[in-house]
Amino acid sequence: MKRIVLAALAALALSGCEQLRVESIPTGEIVACDPAFAGWWRLQSESVDNDDDGDDDAVNLQVSADCAHWVTLESESDGTHKREDMAEQMHFEFRALGDARYLAVSDLPGDTNGKHDVGDGYALLRYVVHSDRIDLFEGDPRREAHRIADGFVNGRVETKSHAGCGTDGGCSVNTIVTGDGDAIAAWLKRFDPIDRAFMELRRVDEATASTLDDLLKSAPAGGKPKPHE
Repeated sequence: MKRIVLAALAALALSGCEQLRVESIPTGEIVACDPAFAGWWRLQSESVDNDDDGDDDAVNLQVSADCAHWVTLESESDGTHKREDMAEQMHFEFRALGDARYLAVSDLPGDTNGKHDVGDGYALLRYVVHSDRIDLFEGDPRREAHRIADGFVNGRVETKSHAGCGTDGGCSVNTIVTGDGDAIAAWLKRFDPIDRAFMELRRVDEATASTLDDLLKSAPAGGKPKPHE
């Protein structure tokens, strides 16, 4: 579970094999930082494609008040912890279209570590805020691939074979919906395509948040020892 949840949040891909992306961020109200995200969360994958590997180690996420830092704190079964600020590799942007709220995630340009979790364009999630949790929803790359093939949506589809990906061993469908921000917004309004349960952020209580703050101060980045250790 831990590996899938981290990979899902970082890459925003279906089981690490498939992606639905958009060429442009949809036109809408620009939200610099949604304050609902600030604080500590427990991550829980909701994806129907989650291939749970039985690893139930805790994964928590801290979003800073200005949304500049998205730090995961991973608790290992041996009692150790490691942290990673995803904002060092990825960019998070908020948009509001009517009553719907979206989070667009992209790779930072010129990433020196060579990682490209999202690829070209943006991964797009819709989110719904509740008092104690945030529900995240994703789109289905295969469904949008069919819409592209039928001429309802502009875009392109890349298919590849990946051994061990999913249950059929040849499941990779990467779909990108193309167009400017207006076109992406029109696609969202017409089809409401970002509708599949993806991930749940569960807010932790104050005592747990205090404990996580203390752990974060001592946890090495990416699981690597600090220089003096």
